[in-house]
Amino acid sequence: MNNSDKAGVTMAMEFVRDGQEPLFLIHANNSVLGNHKYGSFEHSILMNAQTIRKGVKAQLFEISCMEKEGRIQAPTGSMSFYNCHGVFDQEEIVTIRPFRSIRKVAYLRQANLFATHTTIEFNSVMRRWARSHFASLQCIGDLLSDMITFKLLMHGYLSFHGAGIEIDGTAYLITGLPDTGKTYSAMQLVAGGANFISEDIILVNKEMITVGLPFTQTIEKRKKRPPLEKMRATILQALYKQNYSKDTFFDTPYYTGTNVCNKAPIAGVFFLRRGQARYELADKKKMLRDLINLSRLEFGYGRNRGLLAYLFFNGESTMDDFFDKENQILTRLVDSVPMYNVFAPDHTGFAPIMESLITDLSK
Repeated sequence: MNNSDKAGVTMAMEFVRDGQEPLFLIHANNSVLGNHKYGSFEHSILMNAQTIRKGVKAQLFEISCMEKEGRIQAPTGSMSFYNCHGVFDQEEIVTIRPFRSIRKVAYLRQANLFATHTTIEFNSVMRRWARSHFASLQCIGDLLSDMITFKLLMHGYLSFHGAGIEIDGTAYLITGLPDTGKTYSAMQLVAGGANFISEDIILVNKEMITVGLPFTQTIEKRKKRPPLEKMRATILQALYKQNYSKDTFFDTPYYTGTNVCNKAPIAGVFFLRRGQARYELADKKKMLRDLINLSRLEFGYGRNRGLLAYLFFNGESTMDDFFDKENQILTRLVDSVPMYNVFAPDHTGFAPIMESLITDLSK
């Protein structure tokens, strides 16, 4: 499904649905969004985006992410800081970055952040240089990823760092610090008969319903590669701000074609920690602190210079208002869902403990 036209390609994550229609849509004028051409997607939000039928409407919002050549003008009478130009209450900012050594100028425009249809426009100089390790600019993919996280939060959907599986109609979230064993544990549970929701990012709404983002890079970037592909990945990562990615989750043996769940009520949260194999009911106050800190560590929207500049010039909100929204959903999650600390000496020990715990919770 890679059809495109002059107006661009409309994409949506295949399983990011809360109901029949997608939560959001991405319009792009290049069907390769998600690979290294546009730079890293922190949440790999479009790694396996599919072209969808015309006429479909997003439930929440749409974003047009378009590359266009030519000069993008700064707003008339604009102020600027850190290369960001804006005028108060004009609903747009323009980033202009000259590269004198190559006699080129990079342009990026963000408009209508708080509207139903938001736009990102940029030229090829911005796209090419931003993804390089040698530039201080943010990748277009990172900006889009942060913007999606930000706009989902506007509509009451928290981006939660963790894996998720579904058993008998209920979801179990697996969280913890990076490289603890979330992905491995989720895949072991899926291999044992659970349905797959996500292995890196999950959306949680105010009703404590989880919506899966199954297309993330964690499985892909950690799998064993043949020597030539490993060499290509090493070269790419030396030059560009991203993880090398070629294939997808659906190339792994865990996917059967019927074992993906896109929506389920949350029945428990497991925080993975190193230690002697066991599990314990978590202290809610400490768990909330850990989840808030983990969210700040994993999601960069609050540090995104483009979003901060936009909030400076437009809107009555501050970034703290969105942190408050995040904290409110996490507080409700901790208060309403059983929370457990799960301990194991290494990443291979968590899945059997969680299987036993899920059995106990389902009785």
